[in-house]
Amino acid sequence: MSKPLGCGAGQEAEITITVDKGSGSYIYDITPPSGAHLSGNPFTAVVGSTASKVTHQIPLGYAPGIYTVTVTDTNQLSCSPTIVVLTVASATYPEIEVSTSFGNLCG
Repeated sequence: MSKPLGCGAGQEAEITITVDKGSGSYIYDITPPSGAHLSGNPFTAVVGSTASKVTHQIPLGYAPGIYTVTVTDTNQLSCSPTIVVLTVASATYPEIEVSTSFGNLCG
C-alpha cells in the first residue's frame, strides 16, 4: 500500500507495484474483496534502476479488506505469475472532541 484508504473524494487508497529482474514488460491484476478486477495502468521504468513500477488508485466505493495482486511478465510466459495478498485497512476517522463550558449565567 502506498496510500491508505481515506474518508472521501481524493482519499482513495493506492497500491504501488514495483518489479525488477524480469523482461521489463508486465501486466497486473488487482482483485478486491468484491471479486471485480482492476488493471490497466502501464508500468514505467524507474530512473537509475532496472525496475519498473505502476501505481493503481483504488476507486471510491471499494471496501477495505483483502486484495490480491497478480503480476505477469508478458515476455516470460513460462514463468508463473507473482501473487501478493495485502490488506487495505478501513479509513481512519478523525477524533473529534467537543466540550462546553458555562459560567454563572444567572448571576
